[in-house]
Amino acid sequence: MSKLTSNPPNHEQNGSSRLFGLDLLRAVAILLVLLAHTLPGGTTFPIIKPIAATFGYFGVELFFVLSGFLIGGILIRMMQRGELRTVSGVVEFWKRRWYRTLPNYVLFLVFNVIWAVWIERASLTSFWHYLIFTQNLAWPCPVFFQESWSLAVEEWFYLIFPIIVVAVTGWNRRPHFFGVALMIMLLVPLGLRCLGWVEDSWDESIRKVVIYRLDSMMLGVAAAYLAVTNEGWWKKIERIWPFGILMLLGVAAYLLRFQPLSTSEWIHRAPLTFLTSLGVALLIPALVKLKTAHVTTVRVVRNISLWSYSLYLCHTPVIRGLRYFCTE
Repeated sequence: MSKLTSNPPNHEQNGSSRLFGLDLLRAVAILLVLLAHTLPGGTTFPIIKPIAATFGYFGVELFFVLSGFLIGGILIRMMQRGELRTVSGVVEFWKRRWYRTLPNYVLFLVFNVIWAVWIERASLTSFWHYLIFTQNLAWPCPVFFQESWSLAVEEWFYLIFPIIVVAVTGWNRRPHFFGVALMIMLLVPLGLRCLGWVEDSWDESIRKVVIYRLDSMMLGVAAAYLAVTNEGWWKKIERIWPFGILMLLGVAAYLLRFQPLSTSEWIHRAPLTFLTSLGVALLIPALVKLKTAHVTTVRVVRNISLWSYSLYLCHTPVIRGLRYFCTE
């Protein structure tokens, strides 16, 4: 196997290095989540509920694949530079991730705790799980701060995947060793999801549980890996982006027609989320190249993308507050 053939994708938070297509994907993801939780008319028009559920489903899955692509690029660059051969390199990666994600998370966790105790008169007995992201580690996420389920999946991905990469590539930085780490992280959760126990609904018992969803970022990581190791295949996938759109439309039609998130059938556990992630991954090569000369569009999309994490954390407390103060 030859050495890495190109620089892995780089999409840092600020400056001209930002890619419009990836910002657009993140902006679409957060707008879908916001629409899922604010669409009116659910009690009057029954179709609204499955539409909202579909929007929410796609919003989170888009975030997962995009996160995998970006984090995969970061880890590949670190591996190239030899920074993943030591514990200090892994700790440095964790520190950078936690610096970006934990402050806002802790802020809104505290806000939710205060709301639950003062307004809803809830008990504090189980809130400590949220500090170490075990609220949905191998069991359904509690109702309290339920939107944090996807954040727990991502944080455990940040924690576990670099360790696997170091274990597999620490002594050899050839790209196919990174591919071995990728396959481990892809196949193990996929297998667990096929075998997982469903108590109530697949949505709560499987889709929103950490140990079953750690592969959800891996097709994004696979896209980053392909961009580095096989430029020819990367360009071929760039040309077949319509298949990604068709795949996502097929999943959306299935969700709307059969509403599988509320069922416990085995067939929904692995194929549905895998096909969704694959469809998004097929779009990434084209999105990396996507540009627009419209300055206002670029600015709006970039700002929504930059605010997306904070919007994800704050929108539910805002909705809850409006309902409480406006309906009393």
